[in-house]
Amino acid sequence: MILSKFYLIKGLLIFVFFISIIACKKQPGTGGVAQITGNVYADTIFENKNNKVLGSGYLASIAVYLCYDKDTIASQSTKTSYNGAYKFDYLQKGNYSVYV
Repeated sequence: MILSKFYLIKGLLIFVFFISIIACKKQPGTGGVAQITGNVYADTIFENKNNKVLGSGYLASIAVYLCYDKDTIASQSTKTSYNGAYKFDYLQKGNYSVYV
């Protein structure tokens, strides 16, 4: 009887240990120390009014979206600065997709 209680308690402790490890696994998203940075650059910038090419360069005030792992809806968004730069801070290690 005492031996079976010992195995029962040992089994429960092992179960709790594995559940706590699985629950602590970090998913992609906020709460980490990583960041994603980049610049938005256009090879060709058109002027639609006269249908002429203005040149190329970095794009300011453009919306940039971040999706976590396999999500299809953006989890975060930001706008580019004057030099086309964007940054997403405080991310967990994982896979992300960036869309402009």
